Amino acid sequence: MIKPLSTTYYARYGMSAISHVDTAVFTTPYFASCNQCDFCKDECCSHGVSVGIDQIKRIIEFADALEDYVQIPREHWFQEELVTDESFPGGKYRRTQVRARGCVFLNAHGRGCQLHRFSAEHDLDYHVLKPLDCCLFPLTYDRGLFRPASWVSENTLICLVDGPSLYDGAKHEIPFYFDHNLLNELNEMDVNIKRFGSLSIENILDGRKVTDAPM
Repeated sequence: MIKPLSTTYYARYGMSAISHVDTAVFTTPYFASCNQCDFCKDECCSHGVSVGIDQIKRIIEFADALEDYVQIPREHWFQEELVTDESFPGGKYRRTQVRARGCVFLNAHGRGCQLHRFSAEHDLDYHVLKPLDCCLFPLTYDRGLFRPASWVSENTLICLVDGPSLYDGAKHEIPFYFDHNLLNELNEMDVNIKRFGSLSIENILDGRKVTDAPM
């Protein structure tokens, strides 16, 4: 079900705004403890990822240290094609190159994203280097709609098993990209939907008024 938000929330860093929510984000469970499973083997990283041009510039700023860390020359990190897309910071993106196991920044000898690991080891906020799509996954947004990633809607995400909701697993990422007011409204919507299903508080109260009305 697609529900409108009370207002349009504009993102930081030149990204698109959010005005609607697919309520499946609150009701779809998945195994949210990434790197603690023994079944996915980083499948979500197997095709690489789109990286906004602004974020690419930040990654390149750390290129000297990252080359030693990932053991891959910087000229092999990104594809040549530059795609125009206003939903990315800077309005354009490039895809990461794909190697044997997947994304060029995927740990070749273990689990997880090396941009994330590098950030943790150098006391750096991982959002500086880690792509937006990776941070929000398995959530995404486009054309104003906050929704499950296509892997979820296509039922191809291997970790769609028992666990917290997509929203519960990724909501801590929202304040980095959006005002806290968006998080507050989504949290309220989450509580209402989990308590009353697809009905809103207004629906419940309207129903009670009809039921309690004198005959």
